[in-house]
Amino acid sequence: MTEKAWLCFAASIKKAAKETENRNAQFENIAELISLYNKEGNPVNRCDTNRCEKIGNIFREGKIYTTETIEVFDHDFPSLAEGVAVPHVIYEIERNEAYASIGTSRDTSEFACDSYQNGWYNYGKWHYSDDGWWW
Repeated sequence: MTEKAWLCFAASIKKAAKETENRNAQFENIAELISLYNKEGNPVNRCDTNRCEKIGNIFREGKIYTTETIEVFDHDFPSLAEGVAVPHVIYEIERNEAYASIGTSRDTSEFACDSYQNGWYNYGKWHYSDDGWWW
């Protein structure tokens, strides 16, 4: 039996997924809809919810400026966290502006709805109604 040397390799993307007919049509359709909505004066939003960040005395890479040493746990187990921070961003394409919310709930569907509602009341209604009020 011959010995083989085991080497560590990173995966390299060389293969393309199966090409489908009219693959670009969906993106052209989305671009056309965005254009139509913008012409009518309606907002077109893109939203993004990033990963939950654990809150508490958990070790994180990076530097911190402080007057005293901060003791943290050596692992980031969820049971050691005091909670979570969930960032949610609503990006308004035409105005090139964003509204960011940071929630503490793991219920992303409820949080996303609340984030949209707060974004509208605190930001959107001032830009998309004639008198500054939505009703």
